[in-house]
Amino acid sequence: MRAQTRTLISERVIAKGGAEREKVDVDDWALCSLELASGASGVIEVTRMAAGQAGSRGSKSTATGGQ
Repeated sequence: MRAQTRTLISERVIAKGGAEREKVDVDDWALCSLELASGASGVIEVTRMAAGQAGSRGSKSTATGGQ
């Protein structure tokens, strides 16, 4: 397993439409590369930076050649 994280935005607006900002203390992006006991490999990537509906959550899974 190998993992990376990054904080891409160092500060954010506290309230929508406001000017006051606060420092960010969480990562915006993470990537994890996996090799399973069966020899299969996989990648998990998560981000807060993806475009889409605000506050929505979702996942996508893609596989080939497996059972």
